[in-house]
Amino acid sequence: MESIREDIAPKISDQLFWSPEDGPGRKGVFDRIKRKRRLKKSITLNPEQLHDILNFIANNQDEGGNVLWTPEILFRYVPSNFEGATVPRKTANNVLSHAISKSFFSIFPSV
Repeated sequence: MESIREDIAPKISDQLFWSPEDGPGRKGVFDRIKRKRRLKKSITLNPEQLHDILNFIANNQDEGGNVLWTPEILFRYVPSNFEGATVPRKTANNVLSHAISKSFFSIFPSV
């Protein structure tokens, strides 16, 4: 039987926000949740950046209105690596969506 090495990323690490410093089991899950919160807090968009992203959204939607994010736009505003963890596209999408909302209401507080 092969032993489990905790210094190796989980096999589905492309879907997780995994770092070698994460604890095992539930602690590792909480480490990833906390890291994602810190990443969300670290992203703030200025008016020019928000304008750039809103233009991208307006020009890159499918028939259902879903935004067709590209790695170029996602990782222009969200770091591809944060606190030793590779940021998956799904996480970058979520973090950027949060940053858009946060920045929009910060720039236009009366809306």
